[in-house]
Amino acid sequence: MNFMETFKKFFNSDEEDYEYSSSSQGYYDEPVATADESAANTAATNPVNNTDSRPKSKQQQRPNVLAMDAQLGDLAKIVVFEPRIYSDVKEIVNEILNGNAALINFSSIDNAQSMRIVDYLAGAAQSVEGSVQRIGESIFLATPHNFEISGTISQNLGNSFEN
Repeated sequence: MNFMETFKKFFNSDEEDYEYSSSSQGYYDEPVATADESAANTAATNPVNNTDSRPKSKQQQRPNVLAMDAQLGDLAKIVVFEPRIYSDVKEIVNEILNGNAALINFSSIDNAQSMRIVDYLAGAAQSVEGSVQRIGESIFLATPHNFEISGTISQNLGNSFEN
């Protein structure tokens, strides 16, 4: 048997391959309702008047699903730091890169070192689309992209970090 005969036999099977039962044991024919009759029956059973007979698109039939950045069960975390030397900034940056916010108190370090640390933190926060904001006299908050900071502080912060 060649390939073409096998192909034809596969798709064009003979009628003799199937067995049909001509007896109608327990089966009966029901009259088929016309489209007008079925529309009248539907209108009678559904009292709600639906003026829009167009089929709904797939977008309208889907439930609303919102994407979330954080997984369920993850808690937002703010880690508090009080650096004493410049190399302490590595720990702070690691927390920001891991998705945690860092609250930094610069009261134990001189202004020149604290300015260098803030510059370094600003670059690290920018790399993860975060931000660094001053929230007190010598306190800064560095956050990654999944934190939102809102509101203002009414205190006069002074100009201790400006040249």
